[in-house]
Amino acid sequence: MYKYKLLVTARSFAKYDAEPIKRLEAHSIEVVRPSISGPFDEAGLIKVIETAGQMDALMVGNDDVTDEVIQKLLPRTKIISRYGIGIDNIDVQAAAKSGIAVTNTPGANDKSVADLAMGFVISCARSLPQQMMSVQEGSWDRKTGVELDGKVLGIIGMGRIGKGLARRARAFGMKVIGFDKYWDVAFAEGNEIAFKSIEEILRVSDFVSLHVPATEETENLINEASLATMKRGASIINTARGELIDEKALADAVKTKRIKAAAVDVTRNEPPVGSPLLGVADILITPHIGANTEDAGKSMSTIAADNVIDMLIDGRCANRVG
Repeated sequence: MYKYKLLVTARSFAKYDAEPIKRLEAHSIEVVRPSISGPFDEAGLIKVIETAGQMDALMVGNDDVTDEVIQKLLPRTKIISRYGIGIDNIDVQAAAKSGIAVTNTPGANDKSVADLAMGFVISCARSLPQQMMSVQEGSWDRKTGVELDGKVLGIIGMGRIGKGLARRARAFGMKVIGFDKYWDVAFAEGNEIAFKSIEEILRVSDFVSLHVPATEETENLINEASLATMKRGASIINTARGELIDEKALADAVKTKRIKAAAVDVTRNEPPVGSPLLGVADILITPHIGANTEDAGKSMSTIAADNVIDMLIDGRCANRVG
């Protein structure tokens, strides 16, 4: 007989290894999943919660955990465990007011996202997706690319993922410059990374990669005005949040060759139905796969499960963010 109940909507939780479920069950925590797959918007998540009934914990992926959703969790739920790092899809303030802890999984997917960002840099430099598709379609139209050695990579947001990308780029001989509100001087000096303002990064970089959260301050960070200041022929990488980019402005900039290429793993709406980014030859879009590796999945599953155990059993958790 289980003492606690955990509703899991994160689709990849324990997908590659059943050990996290065993750990939860060993602590008398029952794992319940919805009959349909998310991610869920507010209405969808409320319906799932109403169907599941009262629970002690909720584990979510990119589902919309609004104030209305949080009210449906009362009075029993003690923790919302985010399967991932970003918490902008969770109303953390509403959760705190309701006495519900919010946790995430720091460090679990950094390497996977940094790998993808580096792959995007290479893809933009050599037009890899376009050239592969060209051959598949029977053409032999070879596009001329650029070498990465000596090129400038500007990283906006030098947290764990930004640092991981910087290390990878340095191995390719790239010059790395960066911006972060909380600049890590020791890391920057040890990896020969110069601090620059966002404005200067946009102005001098051959490649710009975004690694900041979606906030009021970063909304449309890449817009018509900022694109106009960028080095002609530069490329933009976004593996962070779709809200960072004005999609129409980026599409127009790539169409007019002001910007050479763009590669995005995140869009404002997912899937990006009707997005102006669709159908633009030099814009690569992937379906939010940054953390979608076996390694990251195993790590996120373990940490997300342990967060639930820590909060329900001990009443505290090192990864609590709200």
